[in-house]
Amino acid sequence: MKISEVAKKVNLSPVTLRYYEKMGLIPPVQRQQGVREYLIEDLNWINFIKCLRQVQIPIKDLKQYTELFYQVKKTKPARRQILVKE
Repeated sequence: MKISEVAKKVNLSPVTLRYYEKMGLIPPVQRQQGVREYLIEDLNWINFIKCLRQVQIPIKDLKQYTELFYQVKKTKPARRQILVKE
């Protein structure tokens, strides 16, 4: 899916999606000839981050959570602590 399609599905602007990617809140999106191509996994992650933003979890904590998520599975306690703290 292109960024405009994803933006409509998740009710966020393309600018916000680019910002989330730049800040590390969502993993880098695959590109085809320089154009972002979102997969269903990307859409799921965006929806997850969107939910966390709605409960006002700070961006720095979301970035840390995302970084931990893509490390080994032993980060579950640390990720849980981020969510519990908020």
